[in-house]
Amino acid sequence: MRSIRTAFRVASIIGMAAFTLTRLKFAKGEKADKIVTNFSKNLLKKLGVKINVHGTPANGGDKKVLFLANHLSYPDFFLFRSQFTCAAVASEDVGKWSFIGPIAKSQDTVFIPQPKADERLSGEEMEALRETTRKRFKHVLEDGRDVVFFPEGKMGDGTYLNKFRPTAFQLLNDNGVVNDNIITQPVSISIRRAGGKDIEDGVKDPNRDNYAWYKNIETRKQSDSLPGQVWKMVKNGLKKGHATELDITYHEPLVATEFSNHYDMCEASRNVICEGTNVSREIPLRPAQRQKLLQKA
Repeated sequence: MRSIRTAFRVASIIGMAAFTLTRLKFAKGEKADKIVTNFSKNLLKKLGVKINVHGTPANGGDKKVLFLANHLSYPDFFLFRSQFTCAAVASEDVGKWSFIGPIAKSQDTVFIPQPKADERLSGEEMEALRETTRKRFKHVLEDGRDVVFFPEGKMGDGTYLNKFRPTAFQLLNDNGVVNDNIITQPVSISIRRAGGKDIEDGVKDPNRDNYAWYKNIETRKQSDSLPGQVWKMVKNGLKKGHATELDITYHEPLVATEFSNHYDMCEASRNVICEGTNVSREIPLRPAQRQKLLQKA
């Protein structure tokens, strides 16, 4: 019986996304923003996700805000979008996803160009990609959107925080030249409850996987397929007392003038989020890396 209910709920999510896309074709500006806000709230509800907000987001003033958050799962952006209007930063691959891709495009998502897994780029080619990313960031912020950015890029298992990508931070502090028009606010996201169990920060727990979606650093395999993860989240959310509960904590904004360059600012934001989520700064070595160390020993 629960599988039937899960199937109906998943079908309703697909139908809701299709209906939202149809409405967005005929809506612009505030009306389009309202449509996506309602979609975000309803999506989280159907996935069985509840949010506890701590602290205060720094938006609403004259300056635009770049929210920097750790990355746990694919619905992370909708956690923010259900609270206020903002744009996301995502891999170009996300723009190709059914339903979600077109909705993301309608919200001025900053799509980051990604080299192919087997593609080796020269230093000049990598810098060209970084420059493209910075230009896209700048365009959206200057266009009047707050932006939610997950600087890790890749999601971890909840025991550590991946290194942050410093590219976007150069928009904020370019070797001491500070952009005063952008506020930078670190945000930490923690899973408080999932699978009917309380979740402890920084500790491996299979119940996290009812929300978290990541690649195992040991096996290099995704914790689940995207459709499989949707199914798992919905099935979990339909069980009594099994709703996924998340804490979102807005920390004090960083003051760009206190940092000599964008690398220091990048590292400072990572430190804040590490403390906020109580996870390790040390990233576990992959099997191949451990093997190399053993060979050198």
